[in-house]
Amino acid sequence: MRISTAGIHHAALTSLLSQQSVLSKTQTQIASGKRVQTPADDPVAAVHIMELQRALAESDQFNSNADMAKSRLTLEEQALTDTGTLLQRVREITVQGNNGSVDPASISNYALVVLNDAGPISPALAGTLAKFVNAGGQMIISTGPRTQPESFNNALQQVAPATLREAVQTKAGESVAITEVKFDHPIFEVFQQSGRLAAANVIGYFRSEPPANAAVLATFVVLVFVRIGYIYPSRTPQFRRLTVTLGIVWGISIVAIIWLLPSPPAWLVYGSLAYPVYYGLLSLYLHQQREKNRRRG
Repeated sequence: MRISTAGIHHAALTSLLSQQSVLSKTQTQIASGKRVQTPADDPVAAVHIMELQRALAESDQFNSNADMAKSRLTLEEQALTDTGTLLQRVREITVQGNNGSVDPASISNYALVVLNDAGPISPALAGTLAKFVNAGGQMIISTGPRTQPESFNNALQQVAPATLREAVQTKAGESVAITEVKFDHPIFEVFQQSGRLAAANVIGYFRSEPPANAAVLATFVVLVFVRIGYIYPSRTPQFRRLTVTLGIVWGISIVAIIWLLPSPPAWLVYGSLAYPVYYGLLSLYLHQQREKNRRRG
């Protein structure tokens, strides 16, 4: 048997490469900390490793679910605590309202005030309610047997949406129903789907009238359709200088009223109505003069 030099070199090289491969694999195992790099290294161990990985993933998911449930329970517990605090506060306010001991100074701490069948209202409370509403506060008024129209009108004439008149009581066994409701109003929008508000039977109510500002607004709306040639301040030659001057003063007064809201001086508010009255009377006067001239011609 002859052993050539090339064969010796080939065998040595093959052995070096094999040892290098083993060394590289060992280094990889040491660096990664894993004995099994591929399933081919140890099929049985690879199967156990996959089972352990699946068990660890399930355990991590369980821990995540537990943390989420704990977080939700914490939020629900906080919501229940807040609800209990709120209910306790509502109970205190209800007891306070039933006792009639309302502190006017505390009203500004709330966003909404409900007057439910209120009896006589003190001047201090009435003034506080007016400031509260003028400052943007919300107020719901509900009348009842204890409501006194005269006291109600005197105390809330600045903020009430209407003036109360006489009470109307239906006959025994009879009632009236609410047929027309603006469900887009925040108070009634909860009844839009159920429609239960229309099924309510009303056995007593107060007649009411709109306040003076609503009557004035309605008057101006009607005057729009009256066949009168209203003046154009800068184009009507009669009393032009006086009309333009009063118009400028009126505009300045309106700006002052807006600037001084929510409590402008009463004299300024009533004084601002002088120009609309002058405008209407002058338009009517000039219209009559034109009609006379037309008839003469």
